[in-house]
Amino acid sequence: MNVDGRCPVNATKTSFTLLETLAADGPLGVTELASRIDTTKGTVHNHLTTLRSLGYVKQVDGRYDLTLRSLATGERTRDRMQLFRVAKPYLDNLTKTTGEYAGLYVGEAGCATRVYHATCSDSWSPSSVNGDQVPLYATAAGKAILSSMSDDRVEDCIRHHGLDRYTDGTITDSSRLFEQLRKVRDDGVAYSRGERIEDVNGVAAPIRGGDTDGRAAICVVGPDEVLHGRHFEEDVTGQVFSTAKKIELDLRSA
Repeated sequence: MNVDGRCPVNATKTSFTLLETLAADGPLGVTELASRIDTTKGTVHNHLTTLRSLGYVKQVDGRYDLTLRSLATGERTRDRMQLFRVAKPYLDNLTKTTGEYAGLYVGEAGCATRVYHATCSDSWSPSSVNGDQVPLYATAAGKAILSSMSDDRVEDCIRHHGLDRYTDGTITDSSRLFEQLRKVRDDGVAYSRGERIEDVNGVAAPIRGGDTDGRAAICVVGPDEVLHGRHFEEDVTGQVFSTAKKIELDLRSA
């Protein structure tokens, strides 16, 4: 049973599991897919046949892979977002100013979903793509999003998703997380220091307004050897904070 008390439709779940498996590791054959998702070859074949008829899957040399049709679904969904349309030019400018990766994230289903990112040609960038989800408690953007929620809602997130350890720096104690969130609410910025990826730091600011119910954030993330000391805690932090305020102002105007 899922979080709202309703039973999931297993057939739908199987189709999406196949799509996600092919996205990560395709092309794959029916036998490989059946083994990976722990179901029968007949079930896999039936789902693939349906997905192929809808244009989401293709067959090449006896193996299956995704088409690019899903890309259109994601891009059209993102393009409808007022937040994305307003924030994109600011993110592009932020990465030029800082020389580092800049990202726009929205809170969804207890995670932070990357909506857009901007990087310089020679800057560090995480091994993820737009649409990927990251934990709220272990990232700067995630903690900025959590800071916009009530304590009861944060407790719900912890109860349903846990506080798993990614690195030695990951916050796995709820009282410590709440302590950080109180500081984020006071200061308007959130930090992560090697909490999800070793030796990678980030600073983020929440975005309130627009069509995300106030649960969005922008961030700058980079290696510890670059993002540290005064440059990180004052220069880059100031640029992230001021950019967030400009986005919020434009959202209100829009």
